[in-house]
Amino acid sequence: MNVYEETQLILHKYKIQANKSLGQNFLVDDNVIDEIIRSSNIDKQDLIIEIGPGLGVLTNRLLKEANNVIDKLSQEKNISIETNNFKDNFKETIIEEVSNKTKKNKQDIKNNELDRKKLADIVFLNRAEKEKLDGLTFEYVVEEIKKELEANQNLDYQYIILDVPLLFESKLDKLCDYTIGVIAPKTEKIKRICKRDKLSKEKALQRLNSQPNDEFFTKNCNTVINNENKEETIKMVNEIMLKLQ
Repeated sequence: MNVYEETQLILHKYKIQANKSLGQNFLVDDNVIDEIIRSSNIDKQDLIIEIGPGLGVLTNRLLKEANNVIDKLSQEKNISIETNNFKDNFKETIIEEVSNKTKKNKQDIKNNELDRKKLADIVFLNRAEKEKLDGLTFEYVVEEIKKELEANQNLDYQYIILDVPLLFESKLDKLCDYTIGVIAPKTEKIKRICKRDKLSKEKALQRLNSQPNDEFFTKNCNTVINNENKEETIKMVNEIMLKLQ
C-alpha cells in the first residue's frame, strides 16, 4: 500500500477532512517522503522531535531510520484524532470527559472529533472552564511527555527540547534545566491569531487575554526571545544555542 492509499484509508476510516480555511493538506507522495528522509541525513542514533505529524505517514518512515522519534502534536493538539498509532480508548475517554467537563452535550462533538470552534468559545470566555480543560489535557499529555523523557534521559543526546505552550501551568518546567519564553508585541500577536485562525480581532483578543502576559514569561523563564522580527529572532536563537553549549 502506497502512502496515498494509506492516507485515503485513514481519512475514510476516521471521517477526517482537511480544513481548507486553514490551508490544511496531506502528504501523499512517496517520492517526497523519500526526498525528505534522504536530505535529512538521519541515522539510528538521532532523536527526532516531529512537530505537526499530521496523519503520521512521515512518522512511520522516520521510525525506520531513527531509534527515537517523538511527535508532540499528536500528544496534544490532535488527541481527538485516531490513527493506527493512537489508542482507541484514549480518544474515547478524551471525548467523553471533555463533554462532561465543558458541560456541553455530545452534539458539540462531530464525527467523534472535537468541535474546536465551539470548544474555544467556551474556554476562552470562561477561565474556570479553561482550567478544567487544561487539567484534563495535562492528565494525559504530561504523563506521556514524562514517559518519553524517562525513556531518553540516559541516551547520549546533547539536548532534549520540549515545545510546550503551558509549560509552567503543567509544571513541566520542573523537569527543564533551561527555559525559553517567546514573546511578541500585543498588536503583532492579534494579527497573527487573526490570520492563522481566521478570527475577528475581538475573538483573537479574547484568546490572548486568557493567556499569561509577556511579563509572566520574562519573570519565570531563564531567557526570552522577542519574536517580532525574523532576522532578530534567528540571531537570538543562535546566541542562546551558543550559551547552552
